[in-house]
Amino acid sequence: MTDGAGDGVELVSARLRALGLDHPVIDPAATHADLVGRIAQSASLDALVSDSGGLDPTAFDPSWPTADTE
Repeated sequence: MTDGAGDGVELVSARLRALGLDHPVIDPAATHADLVGRIAQSASLDALVSDSGGLDPTAFDPSWPTADTE
């Protein structure tokens, strides 16, 4: 993190530490891993949303009829 941009997860982790939320019960490595997993999961969910902002039914079933195929 020498360039100031840094890894988003590390920035969140640093902010949690700054707020005093790095209680010994909260394992920083586990928190980091949890945040990475949640970010990855939310990124994969983005594939379910079409460019129009609605859910994309073809994300699960490519044979689903769309406006282009009807």
